[in-house]
Amino acid sequence: MEEQCSRERVLHHNNGSLTQALIEGEVALPVGKPEMERVLMVRGHAQTAQVELLEGRVMTDGTVTLCVCYVCAEGKVHAFESVSTFKHTAELPGAQPGMRGMAQAYVCEVNYEMIDSRRLNVSAVVDVQCEMEEEKDLCALEKEHVPEGVVTKTKNLPLRRRCARGTAAVEVVGDIELPTGAPLATQVLCCQGHAEILQAFCQEDAIGVEGALKLNIVVGTEDEQTPILQCFPQLPFSQMIAAPGARMDQQAMVRAQWKDLFARVNEEGDSLHIEAVCTLEADTSAERTMTVVTDAYALGHDVVLEEEQVSVCVASAKAKGQVPVREQVSVPLEEQPSKVLSCFANACAARATAEQDKICIDTVVQCDVLFLDRNEELQSIRCEIPVHLEEEAPGMTACMQVFAHVVCEQIQAVTNGDGLDIRVMLAWEAEGEQEQEITLVCGIELEEESEKRPAGIIIYFVGMGEDLWDVAKRYRVRMEDIRYKGKEENKPVEKGDKLILICR
Repeated sequence: MEEQCSRERVLHHNNGSLTQALIEGEVALPVGKPEMERVLMVRGHAQTAQVELLEGRVMTDGTVTLCVCYVCAEGKVHAFESVSTFKHTAELPGAQPGMRGMAQAYVCEVNYEMIDSRRLNVSAVVDVQCEMEEEKDLCALEKEHVPEGVVTKTKNLPLRRRCARGTAAVEVVGDIELPTGAPLATQVLCCQGHAEILQAFCQEDAIGVEGALKLNIVVGTEDEQTPILQCFPQLPFSQMIAAPGARMDQQAMVRAQWKDLFARVNEEGDSLHIEAVCTLEADTSAERTMTVVTDAYALGHDVVLEEEQVSVCVASAKAKGQVPVREQVSVPLEEQPSKVLSCFANACAARATAEQDKICIDTVVQCDVLFLDRNEELQSIRCEIPVHLEEEAPGMTACMQVFAHVVCEQIQAVTNGDGLDIRVMLAWEAEGEQEQEITLVCGIELEEESEKRPAGIIIYFVGMGEDLWDVAKRYRVRMEDIRYKGKEENKPVEKGDKLILICR
């Protein structure tokens, strides 16, 4: 059979499943730090360093950075960081060595217990979301290559292929002035945040990236009324990433995460110097819709079909948005708040499902609030806010596998009577894909002309599970030569419907 099919390299994406890693150990106070009297909060940040795919599994290396804020015997606030490494292995069906693997990690829970004034027992639960990409050869017969006289059943496939890839590490450096009139800062207690990609675009053999490092920084002061000061600076960055094969008409996607984040107070105490490194992993893709043949027959000939069973993406959709979240938090009577000093919040890994033109996202927002009680004593409280979102997402369907990412953009805590009112702006992004096993026709061979059926009319009643195509193929008539009630409205046929077939 003469080759008639088109061959394409097609990108297959598997989001895998959400798994958890447990990191446990002892954290010791660095030499020179005053001893701990009371721990205020322990904040965690996780990042992945390396991903390796094995047969049916994925291995991930990463680090967890814990920031411990505490009060010493003199009543002053101090902080230190502890970094731990972890290795995590999870099942990932279909994974093979050599495929591209990606992973994201989120600290979803931190528990601690003081052993003594210089040591803590700490356990951190990390959500790990693994993904993989694989490029496969797709062989299919396109509609325009079908031999004359053949009637075809076709399907539009959205095909995507990876075109170019590049990585870079960009240094982000800046000086941030503290609010005018604020107490002078003496030390940085906690510095966390996330890297956001604002724009990504393709050029010839390069990918341009513009983004911002959005930070949440808490500093200590000598002021008794405001011993802690919080600010939310943003540092912009831009980078051109070498990516051979990139073209202006392609789509760019960039993953960013920060590492080596460092902040210090200047000598005057009225500004901060910040240094960080953002690692960027960028790639480009091209998309086109291919009209492929899934079945065929000829009016006056028998045909031999060369077929192939494949799993392909038949639909995809993307959506993003912002949603405000508000929660009332009760505080013990003896710790009633008088002034909020700082608030941290992070969203755990999201679990997402899709419905028709709608996305459903479930996550948990963890908040740590430091405040002064009515006796001017420094207190802290941690709360977890379950969040269920149902947002519009045109193009999403219930058959799609969905991956979602949620970030806390704006964070605020205010006193509210005997408790706290916590307000968080959640930014979410979601991408859905539907893969389906379908039969594609790769080639058609016309055999000798078959015996011609006499012209006339056939009355046929639709059987269980049949559609118009099944009937047309069986009797070798054109679809437009089938008459039935509801044809004008383009209604599907059901079991028992009467069809009139016109044989020409």
